[in-house]
Amino acid sequence: MKKHPVRALLVNAALVALAFGLLGLVIWKNRGQIHEIFGRKLDLRLIALAFAVYFTSLSLTFLRWYWLVRVIEPTFKLRHATLLGYIGNVFNLVIPGAVGGDLIKAAYLIRMRINKTQAIASMVLDRILGLLGLFLLAGVAGVVAWPMATVEVRRLVVIAWVLFAAGALGLTAVFTQALTRRFPGLLSGHGRISMILNELRAMSATYR
Repeated sequence: MKKHPVRALLVNAALVALAFGLLGLVIWKNRGQIHEIFGRKLDLRLIALAFAVYFTSLSLTFLRWYWLVRVIEPTFKLRHATLLGYIGNVFNLVIPGAVGGDLIKAAYLIRMRINKTQAIASMVLDRILGLLGLFLLAGVAGVVAWPMATVEVRRLVVIAWVLFAAGALGLTAVFTQALTRRFPGLLSGHGRISMILNELRAMSATYR
């Protein structure tokens, strides 16, 4: 298939412009509340606590990715995971709507002569586990606050648990290869579904 770099560049530029546009719209529609917040006196203790919670959660994500990479490359060091994690986090923050940080980390793994499929598998699985962790955190927090929650909030809590269960079942299906074993013909095609299923099969083979 012939690639069109100019078209890809235009699409990426449009996505970045859309992300900035949506961000600007949200800020504009909530400018009154934002102005009110900035007018309040800062509580340095809460700010320090927020930074501590943020950097602790960030460090845990680096540790999670480190464990995933260690499975495929035993020489990978925790300091490498931390350094690449912070670099990737900067890219994710300054490029709205992009996954530039994951590309940086995957490129580093490939330079370490790690198989490209395995490098991408570590990124994908890391993202999936992080997303499931968010759903689980939201669900647990919702259960704790259930007695004082409104009907709308309770509905969101139920949705969080449903998404967590669906994600866990999907991950189980990927690692057990239940779908491809039952329908092996899905892997032999040339369409997008076959490509995705083959990539998921490679990911499950890496971490089984």
